[in-house]
Amino acid sequence: MAGSVLMTVTQDERERAVQRSRRMAQTDLESDMLTMESRGVIKGEKRERKKWKEVVAKKDAALKEQNVLIKEKDAALADKDAQIAELMTRLGKGKSVGLNQITPSG
Repeated sequence: MAGSVLMTVTQDERERAVQRSRRMAQTDLESDMLTMESRGVIKGEKRERKKWKEVVAKKDAALKEQNVLIKEKDAALADKDAQIAELMTRLGKGKSVGLNQITPSG
């Protein structure tokens, strides 16, 4: 009788150890999967950040080009304004201004 009780206790301990081992293996597997998922998310975020940095750099370059064009147009307008002011001054002094005195500048 004592021998059969001892066998039952030993078998129960063995089954508990097997179950504990399975739980630990499952927990390790889940942990590994979460780690891999996390690394994948981080890689994806880095890839997206790099892509958007490139997009922003291209947009910045386009804006710089547009700013250069705007400055050129502003300078041309300033020249036109100076010409108009000069013509208005001449007209104010009673001098006649003909169309041939107005020079187009690009």
